[in-house]
Amino acid sequence: MELVAVFERPKQPARFGIRVLQSPAAHVEVAVEFATAAAQSFRVFLNGTALGAPEVFVSDPVRMLDGEAEVSLDIFVDRSLVEVFAQGGRAAVTVAVAPEGSAAGVELFSAEQSTGLSLRSITAYAMGCMWAAA
Repeated sequence: MELVAVFERPKQPARFGIRVLQSPAAHVEVAVEFATAAAQSFRVFLNGTALGAPEVFVSDPVRMLDGEAEVSLDIFVDRSLVEVFAQGGRAAVTVAVAPEGSAAGVELFSAEQSTGLSLRSITAYAMGCMWAAA
């Protein structure tokens, strides 16, 4: 599955994102965190520890360019990988996971202190198997 999500750029510190491979017991969390009041840059956090990943992976800071009013995430979810590309590929984070067979849910989230956030759009695309039938 591919998810393309576009959020409005926050005007204050914020943490928000999407949980994928959601099951009753676990999920992988794709989080965007703007830590400064000016919201000039953010990091992408990819946490799959609940599904067997050894650690939380974090991107280098992504600086918002002049005139950018949106944060875009392109998330690819495979059987054992989650890959995230932010702002057209200016940041990329990948994690290998071992999800349960029923782990297919998707959920939006924001931290309690993150107010005034707006999801502009989200689109899901099904993806077929890359392996050709023999």
